[in-house]
Amino acid sequence: MKTADLEPATLFVIKTIELVALDKLVSIDQQALNKWIACATQRHIVIFALKMAAVVGTILMFINHGEEIIFGTLQILDVIQIGLTYMVPYSVATYSSVNSERTMAELRSHG
Repeated sequence: MKTADLEPATLFVIKTIELVALDKLVSIDQQALNKWIACATQRHIVIFALKMAAVVGTILMFINHGEEIIFGTLQILDVIQIGLTYMVPYSVATYSSVNSERTMAELRSHG
């Protein structure tokens, strides 16, 4: 469906949502971001995320690219995909660890 085919009210709602989403994307709280990065780069969080990425990433790599690895037919795109395969569990482990640390700190400060 083309934008011209939409009702004016529907188009207005879509444009409003786009503007609100863009505003949220642009208005990043720099102090909160700096705190998040400081937490995410703590040694124990980085080590945990690296361990998770090594285990989960290796499993996913063999699921997704095992045949290419066994037969030696890896292409450059496969290598890039393998790198991304390891980044996903690293990112998830980091995010969940930071979230857990922040939740625990909040509970300690209120309790």
